[in-house]
Amino acid sequence: MSSTSRSSAQLLATLTCCATSIVLPGCKKQSHQAAAPDAPKTSVIEYTVRGKVIALPGPMGDLSIQHEAIPEFRNPDGKLGMNTMQMPFPLAEGMTLPDTIAPGDLVEFTFAVEYVPDFTSLVDYHLIAIDELPADTQLDFSPLERQGQAN
Repeated sequence: MSSTSRSSAQLLATLTCCATSIVLPGCKKQSHQAAAPDAPKTSVIEYTVRGKVIALPGPMGDLSIQHEAIPEFRNPDGKLGMNTMQMPFPLAEGMTLPDTIAPGDLVEFTFAVEYVPDFTSLVDYHLIAIDELPADTQLDFSPLERQGQAN
C-alpha cells in the first residue's frame, strides 16, 4: 500500500471513529463525565489474616495461600465475611517476598482491596505485607458458619 493510500486509510479510520462517537454516544463503555476533583476513584480496605503458603508466585506472579475465614471482609453485595479458601494473591507493585517464605509456611499477611467508592464492586486486590509465623501456630480453617458467623 502506498504512503498516500495508507494516510487516506488512517484518516478515514479516524473520521469514522469520531463520527461514531458523535452519533452513538450511548455505545461508549466509559463515561467521559468529569468527576469532582476531590472525589476518590476507589476506596481501599486492608485485611490482615493468617494462612498457609500453598505455592510461590509462578508466571502470573501470584502467591497462593490457604487463608482463615475473614469475618469482617466487605463483599460488594453488602454482606460481611469471606470463608476460608485457597486463593491467589498478586503482589503489590514493587513488593518482593522474603527469601525464607516457602510452600507449607504459616504466615500472617495483609492485603489491600480496592472497591468503587460506594463499595458495590471490587476493583482489585493485592498483597502488601507478609510475615512468617512460628511453625507450631494453630490455624483455624473452619468455615464462618462453624465459627458462629453468617456468610
